[in-house]
Amino acid sequence: MSPEAVTIRPMRPDDAPAVAAAARTALEELDPQNVAPEADEALRAAGATARVGHIQDTDPGGCWVAEAGGRIVGSALGLIRDGVWGLSLFALLPAFQGRGIGRRLYAPALEYGAGESGGIILSSSHPAAMRCYGSSPGYRLVPTVGLAGSWDPRRAPA
Repeated sequence: MSPEAVTIRPMRPDDAPAVAAAARTALEELDPQNVAPEADEALRAAGATARVGHIQDTDPGGCWVAEAGGRIVGSALGLIRDGVWGLSLFALLPAFQGRGIGRRLYAPALEYGAGESGGIILSSSHPAAMRCYGSSPGYRLVPTVGLAGSWDPRRAPA
């Protein structure tokens, strides 16, 4: 499918289940070690759908989807809280990446927060995501580190 055949449009309330499902699929395919397994898949899906639906309810101007052949293949959800814009969710199925679709999808969500006094984007370590976010006007990459495991205070230096 050509990139031109993918439509970028505002998210509708009834898109929430498909947005949540596509985001989960994209994350599972791209970064499976960072996708937590759920004992109750129905409960996980309901929670994800409710989260996406809530953002669409509160910030409809920041919620966009990529649609191909009547199917949601990606989403960009931006929200504004207390004068700070945040990118809450950005996901695009791997089969649609690398063709400019992600940038087209991301642009209106980013524009939604253009007039706010602050903004934050928490990125995965995916190089394309970091490149896209780091090239956004007014944003810079700030390296951080993630740690896992238990902390033993006896091993901390004096």
